[in-house]
Amino acid sequence: MAISDHEPDYLDRLARSEPLDSWQPEDLRAALAVVDDLDAQRPHTAGTARVIDLRLAIYRSRLRYELSQRVEGEPEH
Repeated sequence: MAISDHEPDYLDRLARSEPLDSWQPEDLRAALAVVDDLDAQRPHTAGTARVIDLRLAIYRSRLRYELSQRVEGEPEH
Protein backbone atom coordinates (compact mmCIF):
# COMPACT_ATOMS: atom_id res chain seq x y z
CA MET A 1 0.00 0.00 0.00
CA ALA A 2 1.42 3.36 -0.97
CA ILE A 3 1.56 6.18 1.52
CA SER A 4 -1.61 8.17 1.16
CA ASP A 5 -2.82 11.56 2.28
CA HIS A 6 -5.07 9.79 4.78
CA GLU A 7 -2.36 7.80 6.55
CA PRO A 8 -1.29 10.54 9.00
CA ASP A 9 -4.93 11.44 9.65
CA TYR A 10 -5.85 7.86 10.58
CA LEU A 11 -2.84 7.49 12.83
CA ASP A 12 -3.51 10.82 14.53
CA ARG A 13 -7.13 9.88 15.12
CA LEU A 14 -6.11 6.52 16.56
CA ALA A 15 -3.42 8.12 18.74
CA ARG A 16 -6.01 10.46 20.24
CA SER A 17 -8.18 7.43 21.05
CA GLU A 18 -10.98 8.96 19.03
CA PRO A 19 -14.17 6.90 19.46
CA LEU A 20 -14.36 4.51 16.53
CA ASP A 21 -18.16 4.39 16.55
CA SER A 22 -18.12 7.75 14.74
CA TRP A 23 -15.96 6.41 11.88
CA GLN A 24 -17.39 5.29 8.56
CA PRO A 25 -16.83 1.59 7.76
CA GLU A 26 -14.60 2.43 4.78
CA ASP A 27 -12.42 4.57 7.07
CA LEU A 28 -12.10 1.70 9.55
CA ARG A 29 -11.03 -0.68 6.77
CA ALA A 30 -8.60 1.87 5.30
CA ALA A 31 -7.08 2.60 8.72
CA LEU A 32 -6.65 -1.13 9.34
CA ALA A 33 -4.89 -1.45 5.98
CA VAL A 34 -2.56 1.44 6.93
CA VAL A 35 -1.75 -0.17 10.29
CA ASP A 36 -1.13 -3.57 8.67
CA ASP A 37 1.07 -1.94 6.01
CA LEU A 38 3.13 -0.07 8.59
CA ASP A 39 3.64 -3.29 10.54
CA ALA A 40 4.67 -5.16 7.39
CA GLN A 41 7.23 -2.45 6.54
CA ARG A 42 8.99 -2.77 9.90
CA PRO A 43 12.46 -4.27 9.52
CA HIS A 44 12.90 -7.86 10.60
CA THR A 45 16.12 -9.82 10.56
CA ALA A 46 15.84 -13.50 9.73
CA GLY A 47 16.68 -15.75 12.63
CA THR A 48 15.77 -13.19 15.28
CA ALA A 49 12.63 -12.76 17.31
CA ARG A 50 10.16 -10.32 15.84
CA VAL A 51 9.56 -7.31 18.04
CA ILE A 52 5.91 -6.35 18.33
CA ASP A 53 5.01 -2.68 18.05
CA LEU A 54 2.44 -2.41 20.84
CA ARG A 55 1.00 0.79 19.44
CA LEU A 56 0.20 -0.86 16.11
CA ALA A 57 -1.09 -3.98 17.88
CA ILE A 58 -3.48 -1.87 19.96
CA TYR A 59 -4.68 0.08 16.92
CA ARG A 60 -5.23 -3.17 15.00
CA SER A 61 -7.16 -4.68 17.89
CA ARG A 62 -9.42 -1.63 18.26
CA LEU A 63 -10.12 -1.44 14.52
CA ARG A 64 -10.84 -5.17 14.18
CA TYR A 65 -13.13 -5.11 17.21
CA GLU A 66 -15.13 -2.16 15.88
CA LEU A 67 -15.44 -3.76 12.45
CA SER A 68 -16.59 -7.06 13.98
CA GLN A 69 -19.19 -5.24 16.09
CA ARG A 70 -20.58 -3.57 13.00
CA VAL A 71 -20.82 -6.87 11.13
CA GLU A 72 -22.65 -8.47 14.07
CA GLY A 73 -25.01 -5.50 14.30
CA GLU A 74 -26.02 -5.56 10.63
CA PRO A 75 -29.51 -6.86 9.91
CA GLU A 76 -29.66 -10.11 7.95
CA HIS A 77 -31.10 -9.96 4.45
